[in-house]
Amino acid sequence: MQDEKRFKPYGRIVFPGRKNNVIENPHDIAYCKADDHYIDIYFKDEKRMNQAVCLKYIESRLDPDVFLRCHKSYIINMEYVKSYWYYEKYIIVKLCDANQIPVSIDYVNAFGDMLQYFPTITRI
Repeated sequence: MQDEKRFKPYGRIVFPGRKNNVIENPHDIAYCKADDHYIDIYFKDEKRMNQAVCLKYIESRLDPDVFLRCHKSYIINMEYVKSYWYYEKYIIVKLCDANQIPVSIDYVNAFGDMLQYFPTITRI
């Protein structure tokens, strides 16, 4: 049953814009980073979008079986994670585009739980 839920499409996300709304496919998102009252959304095709929404808004519209809140300022797409390693009490995640994202101590267990569904992610 977990596998069926994991691949359930969540549909598109509508981001409010100044003139028009922007509609994006959530599986194209590599990661999201909160910066004060703005969110930087990084896509797999290296496109970047800045939105004046909170990270919780983005998190509520993403598939929790694919996306992980790994830090108070980050959400990552687990399908875009290449490898990880332990650094003191934290985990550092390396994405396919070579960016490195921290997994804070509060989210280490959730990250470990999700690893079972992504066997291609390697530990360095």
